[in-house]
Amino acid sequence: MRALRSLYAHGYDARRFCRDLLEHFRHLAILAATNDRALLGGLPDAEVESLSAQAAKRSADDLQRAFRVLLDADEAIAVPARTIDPQLVLEMAVLRLATLAPLVPLDELTRRLEAIAGGGVAVAPGPRTAPAGPVKTTAPTPTPVTGDVGVIWTALLERVRDERLSLYLSLAAGRPLALDGGILRVGIEAEALRRDLNRKESLDTLKTIASGVAGRALQLEIGPLPAGHVQDTPAAQAKRRAEETLADPLVQAAVEIFGAEVRSVRDRRS
Repeated sequence: MRALRSLYAHGYDARRFCRDLLEHFRHLAILAATNDRALLGGLPDAEVESLSAQAAKRSADDLQRAFRVLLDADEAIAVPARTIDPQLVLEMAVLRLATLAPLVPLDELTRRLEAIAGGGVAVAPGPRTAPAGPVKTTAPTPTPVTGDVGVIWTALLERVRDERLSLYLSLAAGRPLALDGGILRVGIEAEALRRDLNRKESLDTLKTIASGVAGRALQLEIGPLPAGHVQDTPAAQAKRRAEETLADPLVQAAVEIFGAEVRSVRDRRS
């Protein structure tokens, strides 16, 4: 920061200096990737030696990332209608360059994960980033129930999903409890979902679809879910799978190694 302020004090243009830095990092990236000094366009030997020494301290990927940071800064400085002082833009770009953590090669990350998966000791990872925010889960198709009620329930959900998605999103949170003659009893834990499904229009639609699936007159009776069935609901199963996934040592290691955060846990699709 002091060096930049000294340049400004002597009347050096921020955009000109940013473009000089872009050219400098271009030279470094080429040397890191190819080690071909002839590609530097006939620079003096002393300058090439200095560039080579600097290029050896960073990977080609890191240097290209630095070039991208400076390119973004140059574009921001060049905007005609800008309201931010170009000096501030350049200072923040240089500060970011000075604090960018080196990239870890993908093969190194893979090796660490394989070591953990195989029961070995992985190379010490960088700073850990704890999972942030709530874990989002996707509602899976409920586990089929055996017998006639299970067959009808599965077919009913599929038909409702195809014909009335809004009803499906509520009905899929339920659990079939019994099939008594012409009545399919369904338990749903959430009161708001029960109210939605118990509206006359919703029940009439479900009755029509259920009767078509069963091949006979069939009504739905929507009520509270008995306490013993709560853990069998799709929402409970999804929550349990999410908790098990986040507790898995390999998942925790991946979060640490990649400096990642868990945004969602979804069912694996084949």
